Amino acid sequence: MCKKIVFSIGIILLPFSAFSLDSQFSQWTYLHVKNKSLSKAQVLFQQRYFKKSEASLKKALYYKTSLSRQEKIIAYIGLASDYVEMVVAKHGKTKDLLKKAEVYFKKAEEIMPQASDINISLCSGLGYIYLRNKLYSKAEYYLKKSFRYPLKQYPKERRDILNTLVGIYWEMAKDCLKHSDQKKAIAYWQKAFKYAQSPKQQAMLFRDIGYAYLDSKQKDEALFYMKEALSIAGSQAKSMLGAEGYQKLLNTLVGIYWEMAKDCLKHSDQKKAIAYWQKAFKYAQSPKQQAMLFRDIGYAYLD
Repeated sequence: MCKKIVFSIGIILLPFSAFSLDSQFSQWTYLHVKNKSLSKAQVLFQQRYFKKSEASLKKALYYKTSLSRQEKIIAYIGLASDYVEMVVAKHGKTKDLLKKAEVYFKKAEEIMPQASDINISLCSGLGYIYLRNKLYSKAEYYLKKSFRYPLKQYPKERRDILNTLVGIYWEMAKDCLKHSDQKKAIAYWQKAFKYAQSPKQQAMLFRDIGYAYLDSKQKDEALFYMKEALSIAGSQAKSMLGAEGYQKLLNTLVGIYWEMAKDCLKHSDQKKAIAYWQKAFKYAQSPKQQAMLFRDIGYAYLD
């Protein structure tokens, strides 16, 4: 049986500050090998000479009859890792490099034992590639497949896989919004929340679910998720959501309560309108908003 070969796989850099690219495909370099070309490639990879590492691995595979199955798997994973790191370092065309990485991960997949923990590396690696290529269903399949193996033994790999799943569902939600399908987008964000690892991710997900509900004219649901986003973020809300995003969220909450108060006035329910304006005041950030809210509360009491 092959020894355990696990490397870290990081999430694709998405337009959300909750995520960061943390691609470290280096653990294959710590495995003992007898083949000189493989040993040389390991050193070159650690020194970040990915092109030279690629050449050395290809040399080893040229004489592959002398390689054991484990060494072949190491060579294939090494080459795939070289190409992914070249993508990260922007050493070549991303599309071509990701295709090469996929080819070698697949070659390793063909000859590896099904029960080996090495499948974690392959599943996370292929999931990463498919996410970069926006093949979200394939990415989801491979990343979820990795859960068949003992991920608890590899906390770094587990965290990266979960983060990548969050990224997949977030991107799928964005695609739904492009087609004005808020309901489906919300379902994907809720799936993402299941795998979210940090309060920052959770707060951002609830914020976006809130906005989707608001777009669907479901104000009560929008209020719930937006307030939960602020609750999760707590005193770090401004840094987690960004100064502009935090301000926008507060203004949105003020706006929702203000609209709900106006709806109450249409039914001559001044008492309820005042209650909504008072809730709005809690989130008002500017003296102008506060003055206007107190003005309207005053008029409501006068009526």
